[in-house]
Amino acid sequence: MFFRVILVVALAVLPVFAVEPPLARDVEALRSSLTLKDSARPTLTLRLADILFDHSVELAGSHTLSESEKSALAGYRRRALDLYQEALAGTAFHPGAQGALAVKIQFQMARLHQELGATEPALKAWRVLVKQEEMKDIRREAALRLAEYYEKQKTANAFREADSYYRLSIELCGQGDVCAYGHYRRAWALREAGQLAAGIDEMQVALFDSKGQVRDEALRDLLVFLSAEKTDGERALLLVEELAAKTGRASLFEELAEAFYSAGNRQAGTRVLAHVNSRTPELAHQVRLMEEFYGLRQWDKFRSTLSQAGQSPLPQGGVDSKTDKILRRLSVQLDGERASNAQFADDFKSVVLLYMRLFPKNPDQFKMVEGWLAAESDSEARSKKIDEWLNGADLGFSTEQQTKLREIRLAIAVKAKNSPVIEAEAGKLASLVKDPARVREYRYIQAVSVKEQGRSAEALSALSAWALPSAKPQDNWSFRGGLLQLDILVEQKNYPEIVRLTGEWLASPEVQLAAKAAKDKKLWDEGLKSMAQLKDESSFEVAAQGGETPAALEVFQRYCLAGRFLPKSCDNGRVLAVKLKDQKAVLTLLKAMDRKSELAAEYEAAGFFADSAELQEKSLKPGADDKELLKLALLYELANRFTDRNRLVETLLQRIRDRKSMGENEELVFATLRDAKMLGLSSLDLPWSEANRLRIANSLELEGKGTERTKKELMASTKAAGIAWSRHVLAEIARLDTLQRKISFYGRKGQEKFKARLAAIAQLDAGVEKYFAGADLNTRSRMAILLRKSYSDFSDEILSSPTPEGLSPEVLAEVKASLASMAEPFQKKKVDYETLAREQLAQIAVVSEKAALEALLVDPDINQVVRVEAPASAAVAASAPEENYKKAVSKLHEDPSSFAALSAIKDFYESQGKGRLASYFQGRLLQLGAVQGEKP
Repeated sequence: MFFRVILVVALAVLPVFAVEPPLARDVEALRSSLTLKDSARPTLTLRLADILFDHSVELAGSHTLSESEKSALAGYRRRALDLYQEALAGTAFHPGAQGALAVKIQFQMARLHQELGATEPALKAWRVLVKQEEMKDIRREAALRLAEYYEKQKTANAFREADSYYRLSIELCGQGDVCAYGHYRRAWALREAGQLAAGIDEMQVALFDSKGQVRDEALRDLLVFLSAEKTDGERALLLVEELAAKTGRASLFEELAEAFYSAGNRQAGTRVLAHVNSRTPELAHQVRLMEEFYGLRQWDKFRSTLSQAGQSPLPQGGVDSKTDKILRRLSVQLDGERASNAQFADDFKSVVLLYMRLFPKNPDQFKMVEGWLAAESDSEARSKKIDEWLNGADLGFSTEQQTKLREIRLAIAVKAKNSPVIEAEAGKLASLVKDPARVREYRYIQAVSVKEQGRSAEALSALSAWALPSAKPQDNWSFRGGLLQLDILVEQKNYPEIVRLTGEWLASPEVQLAAKAAKDKKLWDEGLKSMAQLKDESSFEVAAQGGETPAALEVFQRYCLAGRFLPKSCDNGRVLAVKLKDQKAVLTLLKAMDRKSELAAEYEAAGFFADSAELQEKSLKPGADDKELLKLALLYELANRFTDRNRLVETLLQRIRDRKSMGENEELVFATLRDAKMLGLSSLDLPWSEANRLRIANSLELEGKGTERTKKELMASTKAAGIAWSRHVLAEIARLDTLQRKISFYGRKGQEKFKARLAAIAQLDAGVEKYFAGADLNTRSRMAILLRKSYSDFSDEILSSPTPEGLSPEVLAEVKASLASMAEPFQKKKVDYETLAREQLAQIAVVSEKAALEALLVDPDINQVVRVEAPASAAVAASAPEENYKKAVSKLHEDPSSFAALSAIKDFYESQGKGRLASYFQGRLLQLGAVQGEKP
């Protein structure tokens, strides 16, 4: 039991092929169960051999065998062969097979020898079988096997042997399909032996089976035999025509043609195919004929057939793949032909158009399209054909293919300047491609065409939507679009927009990065350079067209300083700077224009006094008048450059010293010298007017620099000449008063003394009279007070004269009356001078001064009367602070016509007691049309 299980498992893992059929195992088991003498044993032996033989035949034809399967199959065959040998030879207990059974066993054994590759045993067996007479079928089969063997040897003797055996098999076949097979095999043997004509005849005999049905294999081989004949195909065509009629197979003509072609007889094949096409015109025939006529270089027939194919209706079932391949080959061949010979270009193009008609959506049709376009030399024809392909029936072009075709048509249109096509194709291409750079390329081309058609506004609108300086990333086409926009704006003379747009392009970081990375350096470098130049020119135009703005001024100034657009840039800038009150720009432009005199004037107006003075001094001519020097001195003084001021003043003084008079500028010279503190004793030598000489002398006296000369100068004048003059005059009157007071008229020689006293008083009166008329109110008041005091004291002194003692009352009264009479004129003088004094006091406006003098009139103190003090300086408490002055000067730098600034500076100098400098600014205020003291 254990071993049985092991056997079952072993069988289970073996390939099915290696397992014997169940029936074989059963017969084998039954045979083994019998004794060697059992009469049933020979029958079972032969039965087992047949089962194994049949199984080997079945397995051999089931599938391609592996090496292990081939080995198993050989094992079945050998076992069957051994069993057949035992059945034929017999055993010690049973005789071998005899008669017809023996023949059958020998036939099976011959087959097994042949299958096992044992040629010699097989031939021996077939030779035995072909000679036996008992079984005709086996003899015939043996004859066929021998014929096939000798046929394969391919020698003359072997072919003869094969033919004899084929004839024997035919003799033995009687009638039916077996005979047809014999004729078929003999026909091949004859052909192999070189007897083609005999082989053709024999193959015709093998055409039909016992039922009168044509044998396809024989018919096919007959066509092969016919095609092997080196003929023009006429005989074969007639034979096939009969067969086609007999069998109803019209396809035989095509098969014959193909046979000729396969045999290399293209001329015969073409003749047959042409006959076929003439009988039943078909596109497939025509395309094949085209290829053959091309190969035979029969161009007239080729072109005629090509024309016919172009007009043939499309097959209902579609065009076959063979036609596709033929047309592909033809197109390639003709493309090569036309490359070397232009006369074949039309043939190539016609084949391409035929292919496209037959295979409108074939994946490879675009190669045909490209070939056609390459062959067509007429650009207009190419453009028209592309239009048909794209806008006619759907040819199944991919987006990429459509793009390529439209690019070609666009290029043709650009060269021909065909604007409608350019615009249409560029627009469609922009919608087809996905690459943003290519989209911009087509939009650019479209915009160029639109512009060239005079529709600049439309082109500009389109460009402004995509040619943007802010686009990321920038490329050549976006940049070209920007340049094209600028070209249009230049045509339109839209300078403000040019300035804006060029500014954006030039300032764009993306543009700068693209320019650095660009391969086309020339495009970007020259483009950016032209943009910058265009921006400059347009900026100037914008400014020149009346834009009175700081931006316009900036443009004019920039170009003026750069030396461009001269002199217009500088002139326009200066005018505009004045209008905009941009003093800094005015100065900058005048400096750039080298207009020294105007620049000096503007420097002065703007409070840059030193700069103005320097420029003016450099342009001074040798004969410059005094006023120019005084003006420069003033400017240097305003700039606190006192050394330069004094230098110019000294120059002026050198001129004046040799003159007889100061002339019309005397007051200005005086004020300049005074403010410069240059009025010394030597100044008195200058040809001053009397008034100014006295003013100098007075000034020197007050400064403690008085000398006899200054006193002499002052005293020589009978007109008021200042405090010092008043002091000297009053001192002189006081001296005369003192002298007269010193003369006493009492005592001895009283009368003479009295006369001397009167004479001294007369001198006092004369001294007062000399200066009184020309003196000022204060001095005249003091003179009158002093004389009132003198006459009052003199009359009192007369009245109080001592009288001799012992006079009678009458005499004493008479003496007193006489003294009263003598004093009366002097008392009257006293009254007169008091009246005069009060008249003068009444005219004094300063209350404090008036009150002080009135007090002296009541209680005169000669020392106080003659003591004239210089008036106190005006209070500076309300003077303008220096900070205001600085702000005003800064304001003047910006706006020379600022009334507020000029007023503030004037006030400052007035508060500093610098009247001359204040007068300068007062003069400028008056020039502005303002009234002194009026606020804007």
